[in-house]
Amino acid sequence: MIKKLVIPIILCCWNFCDAQVSQVLSYDEYIEIVKTQHPYLFQLDLLDQKSDAYLLKAKGGVDPIIDAGYDEKSFDSKNYFRQFGGKVKIPTWYGVEFEAGYEFANGEFLSSENSLPNNGLLNAGINIPLGNGLLYDERRKVLDEAEVIRAENNLKKIEIENKIIFAATKAYLDWQISFQKVEIFANAVIIAEQRLTNTKASFFEGDKPAIDTLEVNIALNSRQTNLLLAQQELLAKRIEVNLYLWQEGIIPLVLDDEVEPEILGLTKWQEEVLALQLQDNLIDNITELQGYEVYNRQLELERKIAKENRKPTIDLTINPLFRINDPSVINYTFDDYKVGANVYYPLFTRKARGEQKIIEIEQENNRLTLITAKQSIQNERDIILTELRFLEEASAILQRNIQDAAMLLEAENIKFSLGESSVFLVNSREIKFLEFQEKNLKLNKDLFLKRLELIYLLQQF
Repeated sequence: MIKKLVIPIILCCWNFCDAQVSQVLSYDEYIEIVKTQHPYLFQLDLLDQKSDAYLLKAKGGVDPIIDAGYDEKSFDSKNYFRQFGGKVKIPTWYGVEFEAGYEFANGEFLSSENSLPNNGLLNAGINIPLGNGLLYDERRKVLDEAEVIRAENNLKKIEIENKIIFAATKAYLDWQISFQKVEIFANAVIIAEQRLTNTKASFFEGDKPAIDTLEVNIALNSRQTNLLLAQQELLAKRIEVNLYLWQEGIIPLVLDDEVEPEILGLTKWQEEVLALQLQDNLIDNITELQGYEVYNRQLELERKIAKENRKPTIDLTINPLFRINDPSVINYTFDDYKVGANVYYPLFTRKARGEQKIIEIEQENNRLTLITAKQSIQNERDIILTELRFLEEASAILQRNIQDAAMLLEAENIKFSLGESSVFLVNSREIKFLEFQEKNLKLNKDLFLKRLELIYLLQQF
């Protein structure tokens, strides 16, 4: 369902109400709607939830584990065997595992090694990795990876938010430039219509020749054509603005035709650009560069595991055994225990050494890419600042040209009213004046866009 709302209703939806009913949607009001209601920005919360889910999954590596089994065989009215074994394992982040369990077994054909006291045995134990896994293991790596994923998602949030705001701001800028163009040509049509009326009256009074009415009529048709094209462009730009207007991230909104954009002054975003020029450390915080740092953190986790895999696997297990003489008495002596050790070690460790070497090469490649990317961004920033200086200088010159063209047009109109000029000269002056106004709109747009590009590049929306 699409809602078509005029600005007063939109402003009420987002607490932008004013005492007076306004048909102007200011940039600040517009961008606030985008920030709080756009569906893509609504979805950013899902990234936080995804990070939490990865962390929850990682913490599952130390969840206590219950492991139990029962086995029984009865045949020809004989109890061949009945066995039960159960234990609880408690892993820790440091590789050590604690466990406690109970074993019970009886039967006529039970093997001697499985024979247990009548009431079974209690056992407790500890499993300690003395080599591979002592300092670092997959369990700790998974937890660290969850934090890396959270960092990656935070960078994605910044990137998405800046991208949406930049695109929405550009759409608003195009809308207000197109709106100004329509105003310029609409005013030119009014002037041309009035001039045609006056010229016809002068013709009927015998003061002007018929060719002057033809000249003025051609000028009017030209202005009307320009107005129609500008109105067509304005309609397209308004539709682009509508793409960024939503309610609660699910209901698209459509601006009423009467809604107008705020006419942005030439100083818009100028102070922000000046402030950005004074902060050299902003480049280091750009998500693209931060992404290389996060990737290096991931590689470092892989390197630590590869380095750990070069060590021999030595697992030591110690299990004291507790006799249950009756349900209320548990006896233990130092002679009752189980001890086990397992050793595994590839003699040449070529696989582990190769993995570590590959990771270290990738780390170096990532470091060099980071340097190149940072320099590229610095160059792009410097290019934008240089272009901004040229655009500001060109804008100042064009402003003076517009003032001069307006004075020439006014003087030509005065001369025309005194009979010392012609329709052709007045029309020529007016065409030049309109050209300067169009150029000014284009130059203003280029100037605004360059400022926005710098803000977007440094992610300071």
